[in-house]
Amino acid sequence: VKDDSSNLLLYQRTIAKYNFWKFKFVALKN
Repeated sequence: VKDDSSNLLLYQRTIAKYNFWKFKFVALKN
């Protein structure tokens, strides 16, 4: 269970970082 939760946290962090950079990239393009 502990491994699953840490993997989920890492996954959420990766998604958040991806969304952040995608948003930044789109904002710079406009």
